[in-house]
Amino acid sequence: MFCQHCGEPLNDNPAFCPQCGSPQQAPATPFPAPNPFELPLRRIKTLACAWLVYAALEGFFSLVRLIITRTFPGLQFNEGFGIPLGQHLTAFLLSIIWVLVGIRFALALLAGYGLLKRAPWGRVVAIIASVFMLIHPILGTIMGIWTLVVLLNRENAAACDARS
Repeated sequence: MFCQHCGEPLNDNPAFCPQCGSPQQAPATPFPAPNPFELPLRRIKTLACAWLVYAALEGFFSLVRLIITRTFPGLQFNEGFGIPLGQHLTAFLLSIIWVLVGIRFALALLAGYGLLKRAPWGRVVAIIASVFMLIHPILGTIMGIWTLVVLLNRENAAACDARS
């Protein structure tokens, strides 16, 4: 290093030049290179947390619905659209509904966990879950569209696939 005023060689980065006494500036410290995946990874992590919250809400409200339908059997499908439904058909329809709710809950939970842990299968499960959620009114549709927008973006997909 040399004096910035007189050009005298300096050693050990002194605050003043021993020759002319002019103050010396410390050499600039280089900034670390920015991570190109920082913003996309933050988006994916936010999406993963939203999937976990959605799964928790889905599980809670499904449990409440189950308790209500078991406590008040008159709220079940006794007649639908003017067509009398038998006891077996009612049980069958409720079974189908609970299976679909269970699948929706499991997909949301797996999507959130897979994206949060950056598992290789997480992105695929989240895309499948988002397509499945598109038919669920309001919150499911919002989650589905948000997931497709985030995960099908080229920059976010590259960050999701990168293993650093």
